[in-house]
Amino acid sequence: NQFFTNFAYMGGFFLTPFLLQRVLGYDQAKTGFVSIVRPLVFAIAGPLAGWAATKVGERTNAVVGGVCLLSSMLLFTTVSQSSTEAIVFCALALSGAGMGITAPAMAAAIANTVDEADLGVSGGAQQMISQIGVVVGTQVMFTAQHAFLGEYGSLKVDQIPSEVLASSYSHGYLIGAMGALLGLIAATFVRATTRSGRLTATGEE
Repeated sequence: NQFFTNFAYMGGFFLTPFLLQRVLGYDQAKTGFVSIVRPLVFAIAGPLAGWAATKVGERTNAVVGGVCLLSSMLLFTTVSQSSTEAIVFCALALSGAGMGITAPAMAAAIANTVDEADLGVSGGAQQMISQIGVVVGTQVMFTAQHAFLGEYGSLKVDQIPSEVLASSYSHGYLIGAMGALLGLIAATFVRATTRSGRLTATGEE
């Protein structure tokens, strides 16, 4: 789950500024301003999702987050020159919410299933898998986007037909959607960890 969610999230994270500037014509200032939506929603969703995981379980959180991330990738595939800012904001918000909801749940699920002595090893393994997903996702989504350009790939951006350029980014995000779908499928196999009940006066749970 961590591999594929980071594959889609970070692949889209790096692809989006190019989409905004080259397809929608945003300048650097507007691109930076609009892109704030994703980390802002992530920062809000993360703590709330951590609390929710204690109520509904890690699997529910991971599935909800996976649906949000998948929806974000699919919405990005529809972006064209005529797309409104509302669509971009919505896609970015879904992406931030998806990762913000999923990441805390997966971290908790892993931490709650190992002995305390193994927390360092399990945390390190989780980070390693996540970072591999980041690298692979970024490279694969960029490669898919550029490969679709075909004979136009050697031209400057302003020489490429707008519909071809927009379609190339759609293909890149489609690969991200496939990654998000695999992450969502993996989330359905996560089991909620057992939590200790409140101790009674006699010391029994």
